[in-house]
Amino acid sequence: MRLFKFYDSLILVFSFMIVLIASLWDINLLDYQAPIEHSNYKDITLKNFRGLNKPFKTLDGKAEFAFITTGLYTYQTSEYFEVKCYFYPSRSYTYKNNIKNENELLTHEIYHFHITEYSARLLRKNIFLNKNFLSNRKIDNIRTKVKFTEDSLQYLYDEETYHSYVSKMQIRWQMRVDSLLKSLEAYKSQRIILK
Repeated sequence: MRLFKFYDSLILVFSFMIVLIASLWDINLLDYQAPIEHSNYKDITLKNFRGLNKPFKTLDGKAEFAFITTGLYTYQTSEYFEVKCYFYPSRSYTYKNNIKNENELLTHEIYHFHITEYSARLLRKNIFLNKNFLSNRKIDNIRTKVKFTEDSLQYLYDEETYHSYVSKMQIRWQMRVDSLLKSLEAYKSQRIILK
């Protein structure tokens, strides 16, 4: 009986350690930094990319790349709907610390963040346009469509710029994203008044 209790305890401790180690690969809790709002994107450097990179990961054999994690946070009351765009430093990482073209790499990653901000503005616009007909189902449908748009843009951006290695396409995408943001300048404010 004691032997079973020992094994149960051993399995429990081992399982806890596996979960802890796995979570460290997703969020670096040892060097945690709070999320950064899009309005502060100019303050971001590659030093803010504090996540733990995945061992042996390369981009077609190249080790000079970064991975940014961004997302939207929404909050709703009966009077307003709020959408915030965040960069998550402890979930974003650079593969190498001694990168030759830091500015180019950072610019590429920041434009991923801008695409997420575009999605935030698109979500705000659609909420505003439908504010008289809002239901939980309608909000979910809008979110789903905006998320699909964002995912498509993020994918195309990386594909066409080859993760910033194709400079000409990188510049074109920067102009395109700047234009998209400008087109929704009216929805820059995080809060949409519903009443």
